[in-house]
Amino acid sequence: MRIDPFPDKEQAKPTSVPDDPLLNGTGVGGLLCEALTQLQNIMSRLKIYTARYELRLTPAEKITWNNKAASVGMDLSNFIRCCVERRKMPAAIPEVNRVTAMELGKIGVNLNQQIRAMNTALASGQFIPNVEEALSVVEEVSSLVKQVQLELLEVTEQ
Repeated sequence: MRIDPFPDKEQAKPTSVPDDPLLNGTGVGGLLCEALTQLQNIMSRLKIYTARYELRLTPAEKITWNNKAASVGMDLSNFIRCCVERRKMPAAIPEVNRVTAMELGKIGVNLNQQIRAMNTALASGQFIPNVEEALSVVEEVSSLVKQVQLELLEVTEQ
């Protein structure tokens, strides 16, 4: 028994396969059939939006809706879907939080460069006084920077 990889109706129906090695799972045809079935299973789990619906807006409405969508980090299509389906919107992230998180990201890069430089110096045989303490402090500060970054960009639902 095999499952038809392209069912015509809602659910796959078992079909019998003749005793042909190319079709019964031992040959190339069987492998192709199994691959197609797996692909169909994967595709059924993904949401692919293919149906279109046209919605007419005034230019002012489009600008307003685009701004609202951008303020919560969404494109207009997903924003409209959330509104229509009454899903919860992610909270808008204040601009000061975004800018601060970006700056903290730059600091994090510098801290990683310091750690790498110390490790490179140690590998080449250079002496660094209190290297263990320095590495642990830089790693701790780097961890705290990442934690603050995540808190600044925390997305909570409204």
